[in-house]
Amino acid sequence: MITFRKEPKVTGLASVGAGPQGYDLVDDGEITAKVAPIIKDRFTVTGWYFYMTSGAFYNSLGDGFTFFDVKDAKSSCKKYYVSRKSS
Repeated sequence: MITFRKEPKVTGLASVGAGPQGYDLVDDGEITAKVAPIIKDRFTVTGWYFYMTSGAFYNSLGDGFTFFDVKDAKSSCKKYYVSRKSS
């Protein structure tokens, strides 16, 4: 089953400067892709992008595909992963 899981919140002293967390795309317990924020300064998110962590590497930011809404980024990430998995 393919699902998204929010990245764990940073704790301890590291949490002082931690910015927004992204999401992991998980397929059968394996993290296969990540959706990450594009950060202007420490806490301002200006957009989202995704990248594959297994199989053929792909980074949507490198191809100029960024997303204003995290839902769009997650949807595109899942579609890309499913299309690569089935081919």
